[in-house]
Amino acid sequence: MAEPNRALGYVKEFGSLINTCLLVAGALGLIWKGGGYMEATDRGIEGNAQAITALSVSVTKALADLLADENKWRESHLQMHTDRNGEVREREGAINARLVAIEQNAEADGRKVDNAIYRVQVLEQGRVGDSAAIREVQKSVTDLAGDMKVVRELLQRQSNNATRETR
Repeated sequence: MAEPNRALGYVKEFGSLINTCLLVAGALGLIWKGGGYMEATDRGIEGNAQAITALSVSVTKALADLLADENKWRESHLQMHTDRNGEVREREGAINARLVAIEQNAEADGRKVDNAIYRVQVLEQGRVGDSAAIREVQKSVTDLAGDMKVVRELLQRQSNNATRETR
């Protein structure tokens, strides 16, 4: 009986050895498989890093283009304001020149109006004087008509007296 126990002891030792080998093989397999996962993860990280780098370059270029477009727009907008300010100043200058001309014409027209008013006043004063002179002439004519009537009566009396005396 000692022999079967011995064989059983060998089997037990051999079974332990098999279990140990299986555990070591399983561990090596996991390590190998895990290394594959690590390599795949590293490749994925590298691929993602390349994609992120490409995306970053693309976004950076797009932002640079946007900034360049914005700067061009700002420059053109500033130039538009500068040009518009020049146009406004030109128009203001033209308007000011027109206003000066209008003011000068208004002053000249004002002098003409003042001259016309003076002339009208002189004519009115002359007319008042003429009216007085006409009244005097009318009075003189009336007085002369009265005097002529008296002279006619006197002449008729003399003529009547002369005709009576000759008869």
